[in-house]
Amino acid sequence: MRHTKNNFFDIYYYDELSDSDLKSIIIEHEKSYKFFEFFFNRKIDFKLKLFVYDKPEDVGAAYGDNDPCNGFAREPNELHFVYNEKIKCIGNHELAHILSYLYMGRPDSSFIREGFAEFTEEYWVNMINGESVRKTHYEWANLYFASNKKFDIKDVLFDSERFHQEVDKDGCFYTYPLSGAFTRFLVEKYGQDTYLDFYKNASEENLTLLYGNYDLILSEFENYVVKEK
Repeated sequence: MRHTKNNFFDIYYYDELSDSDLKSIIIEHEKSYKFFEFFFNRKIDFKLKLFVYDKPEDVGAAYGDNDPCNGFAREPNELHFVYNEKIKCIGNHELAHILSYLYMGRPDSSFIREGFAEFTEEYWVNMINGESVRKTHYEWANLYFASNKKFDIKDVLFDSERFHQEVDKDGCFYTYPLSGAFTRFLVEKYGQDTYLDFYKNASEENLTLLYGNYDLILSEFENYVVKEK
């Protein structure tokens, strides 16, 4: 792999990556730095290592399980991702994992971890019957609530195994955009500070302590999404 660096990144990338694509990757990750420095109100004081691959199979090999994927984060400071003509796996999501684990800890719940990472993005792309569909998290949540719900949010909120297993009959993966929508709802409705307190001790007990009745807050989330969004 080729290598370059600047004040923010060490970048390792495949030989065929164009200079213009490399520049786009750098610009997008600099935007991510600024987003998180504003969100956490602190300077990011370490260099990030970016590993850019041509194919999902290469990312899977780097992860270690040889299961093709588009990107992953590896603590303490590595982002591995695909960037090619069809797949551009860049944005805030993976950096959100690195920084949230560093600054707030790592909750056991995948719903909470992925929810924060998704909250930092604007859209989720789902594969439905083999086609890519791009919508905001609230739009996906609205579809979920309007559909014949296959599972309840309570089923996946603190059950990480089930979070990763729930796929609708048409191939739609609702848990990721739902988690992002729920996170956005908590931040918009109750404030960032309360949410950060919850993230640092993400449990059913702390959810009730900070936000009130467990069932009530989930009902309020549904009403907020369906009626206001």
